[in-house]
Amino acid sequence: VFDWDKNSGDDLIGYCVVPLANFLNSGFNCALMNSVTMTGAGASHSLIHSRGTFCVDSCTPCSPYVPPTIPPAIRVKVSANALARKDTLSLSSDPYINIRIQRVTKSLEGWVTHYRSEPKKNDLNPTWNEFDLFLDEVGRYSLLEINVFDEDIKNNADDLIGRIENFTTLDELYTRPNVELQNPNRGKIARVILKNAGELTFSFSPSSAQKPKIPSGLKIKFTGHNFPIKDKLTLSCDPYLEIWGKPQGYYKGLYRTSNVKLFRSEVHHKEKNPEYEFDVRLDSIGGLDGLIHINVYDQDKRDAHDFVGHSKYELTPRLLLQGNFNKTKLVNEGRPASDSFIWKRIFHNGYVELKVTAIDLKPPKWPVGYTLQFRAESLERRDLMGLGRSDPFFVITGYGTYDKGRSGSKLVLYQSEYVESSRDVKWNPFFLSSGIGMYSPLCVSIWDWDKSGNHDLIGEVHTNLWELANQNGWHNYTIFNP
Repeated sequence: VFDWDKNSGDDLIGYCVVPLANFLNSGFNCALMNSVTMTGAGASHSLIHSRGTFCVDSCTPCSPYVPPTIPPAIRVKVSANALARKDTLSLSSDPYINIRIQRVTKSLEGWVTHYRSEPKKNDLNPTWNEFDLFLDEVGRYSLLEINVFDEDIKNNADDLIGRIENFTTLDELYTRPNVELQNPNRGKIARVILKNAGELTFSFSPSSAQKPKIPSGLKIKFTGHNFPIKDKLTLSCDPYLEIWGKPQGYYKGLYRTSNVKLFRSEVHHKEKNPEYEFDVRLDSIGGLDGLIHINVYDQDKRDAHDFVGHSKYELTPRLLLQGNFNKTKLVNEGRPASDSFIWKRIFHNGYVELKVTAIDLKPPKWPVGYTLQFRAESLERRDLMGLGRSDPFFVITGYGTYDKGRSGSKLVLYQSEYVESSRDVKWNPFFLSSGIGMYSPLCVSIWDWDKSGNHDLIGEVHTNLWELANQNGWHNYTIFNP
């Protein structure tokens, strides 16, 4: 038994634990208890306080419960009332609703965003555009996490206005369409002084919409705006993109992360507002709910590329095709929080616009293999205690195809010849079969050859055959020593 509190944080009055059969007897009663933990003399103990009596006045048979009928396609209308103010200057908010669902599939496990509405500018009582939900995708009793955020383009993260406490389900929303929002980030004082975060109202009606066909690919047009100055001499930026994803059935393998690099764009020299266009296959990023990671870098001559930023919002094909969030800020968590007010506004990370269309991409026909050639420059000195040169060679290790190798054993796919006394080396061409898997992680380790067999590790490069096969000319990698 709880004491309801409008300002969130309901107080527990008391509880009792009894067999369900006792509730079938009219006149049954039990004492409500509430345990309070006390500390003292270096030990803790609990005091049980009686908080009243729970009584069953009557128990009569009723007709079986008939749940509400939910159609296969549902038109949903959501409105809010008296939302909390999050913007200090406008004393208002720019709210949008975010619906997350828990999915467990072969290539995806966890909470994913199923729908994200458009933001409403300076509106504390918004009514968002109607949208369709399909019962076979959402599920009648699947847990839903519904949050309302305040959009903030200038900051790295949007402010949470409130969420439906303890999750909910589609069945529950049908029977209880008016739901209060709670903000768990408020402290105890704020819960008393401030009102709750607002209220959501759901309206459902049958929809004649047909479930859209799942495309095999996406064409994404990327337009950057006001990228930051990264080159101090030219006062400009030389940006390029990297697209990362998690292919369906992909195994983590040698990587510390489960994502692989799928695409790297050309470099736009001295351009703060670049444009790119590229295609992405859905199976290469894990389907409709697979995450697309877009990273922007500034190219440097010495290959020590500066990180510009990544997309602020979670990007999946499902959300991109909805088209409600086509603008997103670039976020760089590496920038110190102590940056001044002027620095943050003059040397900001910029923002990007994304235009996405569904396309049909034919399944790729991989060749039998590829002929590759590696070279290295300015390798670390390993002979004569760092005063001499090195005798470098490289070894490529992997796990085979990405849906295998779960035993954890590494496979040596190729080992090159060693070159005596050289820091700038060009090894002989070699052949690598595509049977290892185009997205399978590859670790290229560079070693200094020793006659005793105790070879010294110079550094490593992580890549995959898809990335190596889609490069025009030489492609530079930075060698790291873990």
